[in-house]
Amino acid sequence: KGIEDFLATIPLLQSRFPQMQFLLAGGPLFEDDRAYFNEISSRAASVPDLRVTGRLEDTAPAYAAMDVFVHLAEPEGFPTTAIEALASGVPIIGYDWGGIAEMVAGRAGTLVPPRDVAAAAEAVAALASDRDVQQQTSSAARRLAENRYSIDRFAEDLERAVNQAAEIPR
Repeated sequence: KGIEDFLATIPLLQSRFPQMQFLLAGGPLFEDDRAYFNEISSRAASVPDLRVTGRLEDTAPAYAAMDVFVHLAEPEGFPTTAIEALASGVPIIGYDWGGIAEMVAGRAGTLVPPRDVAAAAEAVAALASDRDVQQQTSSAARRLAENRYSIDRFAEDLERAVNQAAEIPR
């Protein structure tokens, strides 16, 4: 999701940060997606300092390797990968639309205008250039995940919804 836009940010960043490494984590979940994955992998093979993992059973090592999670996908309601990044304390750079906008909301990363690859690259550069801001944003990401998306919070919200539904006259 949003891989083409992510790939477009890389040359913009490599010119400023020649030591920066890039990771394209994941692979096709369904057989119908294999051709697209193969096409992207082929394109990625020519990009210096970009590693493509393929499908991962355990995503924790991938998130642990990231300083920033770039999510430049079409709008989606609840991007699970973004929740995983937040829980791993990885700040998010994403387009200001869909569920990602609600999740990040300026606290756990940076939102940029949709389809603005240059702004996305600049947001990554800003975090890469300031270790203190990156650490603060990383802490905010982890706190946000714990406070808003933890299993305990989910259970509390579900219990509240069930209790409210039980109070509705039938």
